[in-house]
Amino acid sequence: MQPMVRLVLIALASLLLLGRTAYAAGVCRPGTLCSRTFYAAGPCSGLDELATLRHQNDETSKLVEPWETAAISIVGYRLVGMLPPNGLQYVLPGDSYAPDIIGGIGADRLTGGEFFPKGLGFPFPAKGTEVEAHLDLHYSCNPHADVPAYRFQAFYVVYYTIDAAAEQR
Repeated sequence: MQPMVRLVLIALASLLLLGRTAYAAGVCRPGTLCSRTFYAAGPCSGLDELATLRHQNDETSKLVEPWETAAISIVGYRLVGMLPPNGLQYVLPGDSYAPDIIGGIGADRLTGGEFFPKGLGFPFPAKGTEVEAHLDLHYSCNPHADVPAYRFQAFYVVYYTIDAAAEQR
C-alpha cells in the first residue's frame, strides 16, 4: 500500500473513532458532547486562505453560521489533514464570536486538536441570533509545480456542548 493511501486510511479511522458523539445519532442536549464534522478544501497558493467547509448535509461555505437552536460552547476540535505534510504551513480554526483563533496545527503536521479544560470553551450563539458570528478555517500550504491540482484537504471536527441556561429559556 502506498504511504499516502495508508496515511489517509489511518486519518479516516482516527476521525471515526474520535468523532463518535451523541450528535451522530441526531440528539444534542445539555450535558451531551456533540460534534459537527466538516470536509475542508482549497487551493495551495502559499498565502493565507479560507477553506471551503462542507458539512455532511452538503451545506458548503467558507463561513459557517450558527446551526443549533440554543447557544453552544465549543469545547474542542480535531483536524485531520490529507496532504503531504511538507506542503502545509498551518491550519487555524477560528470563531468570530469569541476570541478569533480556537487552536491550530503548525508546519509539517497532519493531525492535531485539543479538548479544553472542563468549564472552559468558546461561546457560539444560537441559530437566528441577531449577532454576526461564524466559524472558519484558515490555512496555508505551498503549491507544487509538479502537481498543478495540489490542494489542501482536511476533516475538521468541532466538539461542543449545549449551553444549559440558554436551553431552559
